[in-house]
Amino acid sequence: MYPDGEIKELNSANAEQFVEAPVIQCYTRVTATALNLSAPIRGYDVLELFAFVRPAEFCLPTISGLAAATSNKIPKNIHEDSEALIDIIKTLLNELSTQKSPQLKKTASLLDSVNWSWGESVMRALNINTEPQISEITALHAWRDLKLFPETIKPRVSAEEPILENASIMRLASMLSTESEERPSQTEYAVAITNVFSHQEYPDQPNLLVAEAGTGIGKTLAYLAPATLWAEKNNAAVWISTYTRNLQQQLDKETDKLYTDPTIKAKKVVIRKGRENYFCLLNYQEAVNQSHNNPNAIIALALISRWLLSTRSGDMLGDDLPSWLSDILGLSKVLSLADRRGECIHSACTHYKKCFVEKAIRNAQQADIVVANHALVMVQAALGGLDDTNAPSRYIFDEGHHIFDAADNAFAAHLTINETADLRRWILGGEGNKGASRSRGIKKRISDVVELLGDDSENLSIGIQNILKCALVLPAPGYKTRLLDNKFEGPAEGFFLQLKHHMYTNLVSDSPYNLELEILDLPVQLIIKAKEISVALSNLGNAVTTVLHFLDLKIKDCKDPGDNYLKHRMEGLHRTLDQKAALPLNAWNQMLETLECQTPAEFIDWFCINRYDGKDVDIGLHRHWIDPTLPFAQTLITHAQGVGITSATLKDNTGEDSIDWEYAEKHTGISHFSHPPKRSALQSPFDYENVTRVYIVNDIKKTNIHDIANAYQNLFAAAKGGALGLFTAISRLKKVHEMMHRGLENLNIPLYAQHIDPFPTNTLIDIFRSEEDSCLLGTDAIRDGIDVPGSALRLMVFDRVPWPRPSILHKARRNANEGSVYDDRITRSKLKQAFGRLIRSGDDKGVFVILDSMTPTRLLSSFPKDTPIKRLPLKEVIKETKIFLETEF
Repeated sequence: MYPDGEIKELNSANAEQFVEAPVIQCYTRVTATALNLSAPIRGYDVLELFAFVRPAEFCLPTISGLAAATSNKIPKNIHEDSEALIDIIKTLLNELSTQKSPQLKKTASLLDSVNWSWGESVMRALNINTEPQISEITALHAWRDLKLFPETIKPRVSAEEPILENASIMRLASMLSTESEERPSQTEYAVAITNVFSHQEYPDQPNLLVAEAGTGIGKTLAYLAPATLWAEKNNAAVWISTYTRNLQQQLDKETDKLYTDPTIKAKKVVIRKGRENYFCLLNYQEAVNQSHNNPNAIIALALISRWLLSTRSGDMLGDDLPSWLSDILGLSKVLSLADRRGECIHSACTHYKKCFVEKAIRNAQQADIVVANHALVMVQAALGGLDDTNAPSRYIFDEGHHIFDAADNAFAAHLTINETADLRRWILGGEGNKGASRSRGIKKRISDVVELLGDDSENLSIGIQNILKCALVLPAPGYKTRLLDNKFEGPAEGFFLQLKHHMYTNLVSDSPYNLELEILDLPVQLIIKAKEISVALSNLGNAVTTVLHFLDLKIKDCKDPGDNYLKHRMEGLHRTLDQKAALPLNAWNQMLETLECQTPAEFIDWFCINRYDGKDVDIGLHRHWIDPTLPFAQTLITHAQGVGITSATLKDNTGEDSIDWEYAEKHTGISHFSHPPKRSALQSPFDYENVTRVYIVNDIKKTNIHDIANAYQNLFAAAKGGALGLFTAISRLKKVHEMMHRGLENLNIPLYAQHIDPFPTNTLIDIFRSEEDSCLLGTDAIRDGIDVPGSALRLMVFDRVPWPRPSILHKARRNANEGSVYDDRITRSKLKQAFGRLIRSGDDKGVFVILDSMTPTRLLSSFPKDTPIKRLPLKEVIKETKIFLETEF
């Protein structure tokens, strides 16, 4: 649509001729992709106007989504879309005309001065003179309007009083509304979880509970009942750890039932994430300072400043910053406004008393419930605290089936060219064109400490200079180009180049996926280069250790209350230097020391070239624990007094209860404790016999991509949408999408696809959830983010059995865990988790299809008892799917 109201229907054949004509559209980049354009069509993106008028507010990045968010009529076809756009624009501009903030007007004037597409319309709506005027960049100084947090917080005096079962039952009842259906299993689960909040039974380990609660039990509210009660009674926080963002958002909503006053809830419940998730005001200020004479940068920062003044938490990933806004403005540029490089200068920052991270830390110290992710909790446990020395004594790990994977990531070590280059950048800061880089080196980050120490700073200055000198051995700017050209500078680059030669000599390199090589028969030249980098890293590690020792001594000397600020700064510097430099350097050196000999039995090491779209993006040496739950269990022992691990899919489904529990306890690390845990298993209340069907198609070859695409298309059509297609390989997903999307388009069934549509994955899921008859294709991993109750998900199709990928790491674990039995357990778990996404409420109904005739019968125990399972030809599966979903649906 053109600004004058003219409507033209564009397609990939005629779109190029309209590229220069400004048009009104929704999601510029997605529109360009849909029309196969090399560049976006110039014009007015309504999403930008929405972000300006309603900052920090969610809406789906579609015309229907915008219409719903602005309470306008939902369009039903392409012609109504155009009318809806006009209505949406009118609604937003009328709403804007009622806003009187002086800061808003300054921002609007600045945007108009750099010719923002909506500038003139916004100026008129705000009744601002549209004649040329002087607009100052100070309009972007949003940090001035943020509130300071209190200088100090009162330390908590915590107790350790147990919670009784009856009290948990009463708290749960108070959280349930009068309209809530009675769930005896929910009460039973709340009673079981109360054990986590009882007196510590054994002095050498926490109270342990492993609880499998089937979908529909209502476990979230059930564990919140005793958790909130214990927190209130003992004036201490309970940490609830999750794996997915969806569950964090669900917990946020569920706590509304207990804390109806938003102000009280904000104090009682805190979502805690790592520093890299939060908006950094110092990075933002530096970006503003560098934005002069750059209209695109000013537009992006202005829209971000609107969000900044409205956000409740400053969380850039998963809270109130729309993922589509980051995509529109440039994901890498937006994410650079967070401290993703670990360069925080803590209390030395001019914005320290307004910092979102510090606010989250302080709020968490006073909260009753802290919601975090598994990775953050594991790092906290390993380090004895994150940004402070506080460590909780009670944990609930929801989505406990992901503990193994989370621990695998948290306790692994990677000596790669990118990791070592990142360390150099963290130590030295921006090199080369320093005016264009906001990267702060360690020397700049400690300048205030040096000044405060005065005459005592000489040893610190010398120590830092030694670190800077030793860091020069790490990969320097331009290392990627040199590696590509088979050139190197310094011992680190020399090692990785020699490793590249070794790997490509021994591997076939035409695979689009990561290349892996076992550590066997190493050539002399690689061993020589490994020794050179080992010496270099040891020198750097020693330099870091010297500074850490100096800081230890100085921290102990700070006994006067007047030294509190200096002490706090040195503690922060010590913590950061230890985490960002000492720990990885120590791990890397240990890996290099065993390169010529036997890797310790608890680890597996291998060489890897990481690839993306068939291109090398990183290379190095990797080390993982064979059983990563061992360090996870060891780090929790030191301080936890109660730990509950729960999920709908903890146990295996072999039919032998003792074996199934053994798998759950081994996979979550509970088997490493001396005393056995309490167990609880509650079945889902859903009538799977009548509300689900499982089909295994037995007449198509899983290797025939045309047959697979045909099966997907016809099954999706039979369900009339509401279908999720899961793939074990991105390449197969793309081929199937190419073959089927036009067929569904002709049936007016929207089809979205991960790795094809330019939407962020979370946005794709949101769209799929809201458009009841749409379909979505994604990789097997996307199932973790799917939470779609209702008919929007009524069919799930796997392209083949999701066996684990035979990587070097998996083979090592397979050899340590009963071989093929281990494969079966992992695969059953994946199928069990995927099936659990299908039925989310008592009114749901769904079909689960596997397009793999070789599906072993021993895997079918993944599905709930009494679930009807049939092996049929595709034609019959399509027919039965259609009939089943149309009956009483």
